[in-house]
Amino acid sequence: MSAHNIRLEVMKAIEGKVEGFIDSYLVPIEKIWQPTDFLPDSQSDNFFNEVEQIREEAKELGYDFWVTLVADTIT
Repeated sequence: MSAHNIRLEVMKAIEGKVEGFIDSYLVPIEKIWQPTDFLPDSQSDNFFNEVEQIREEAKELGYDFWVTLVADTIT
């Protein structure tokens, strides 16, 4: 039996289990939070006012906060 046939046999054997794992562990995109969930709605008439309010409040936040925020957003 060739290596190709063995690989094909293994893939067929685990195919159903992998599909089950995907269904069990992959969260639908509608349920996962996105960073934009915490930002003002850009289609809103108050968008610029809300952004300005966030900027004013953010001035009080320390350097450690921003480092953590950026690192968490990246990962």
